[in-house]
Amino acid sequence: MYVIAKNFVWTNLVVSQLARAAHMIPATIPARSAKIMLYTNNKIPTPNAVLGDFTEANFSGYVSASYNTTAPAEKLGEGTWGIAVITTWNVAAATPPVTNLIYGYALYLDGGTDLYGAELFDSPVAMAAVGDFLTLASPFPVSARAQWQNG
Repeated sequence: MYVIAKNFVWTNLVVSQLARAAHMIPATIPARSAKIMLYTNNKIPTPNAVLGDFTEANFSGYVSASYNTTAPAEKLGEGTWGIAVITTWNVAAATPPVTNLIYGYALYLDGGTDLYGAELFDSPVAMAAVGDFLTLASPFPVSARAQWQNG
C-alpha cells in the first residue's frame, strides 16, 4: 500500500520552536535524530498529543525508521517547497506471525519522548501477510521564501 502524507499535525512543541526560528529556516534542513513510527490505535493527533498517546506497531519484521531530514528542498506543489521523505515497511515471515492494522504514523525525537507530530491515515492499512508493505511519502515543508533566500 502506498500512502502520501497530507494531514500531518505538528505538536505545540514544534510549532513554538519553528515560530522562534522562522526567519532562519535553510533550504536544507539540518540533521536531527528523528524517528518515524507506525501506530496501531485509532488516535486522532492533536497539537497537545504526546508520544505515549500512540501504540507502536509490532508486526513481524517491523522496526521504527530513521527520518532523514538532510535532503535538499524540492518543489512539492504549487508554491510549496519541502523535503519528501520516503519510508517503506514490509511484513516478514515469522512463526507465529504478528499482524497489525496501522492507523497512522508519528515523528519523534530518537532516544527521547518529544513528539514532533503525527498523522491518522484516511483508512487503516493491514500489515498481516508476508509481502504486505506500506510505503509512506511524508513531506517536510520549507517555505518558498527560505528556498529563494538560500538558492
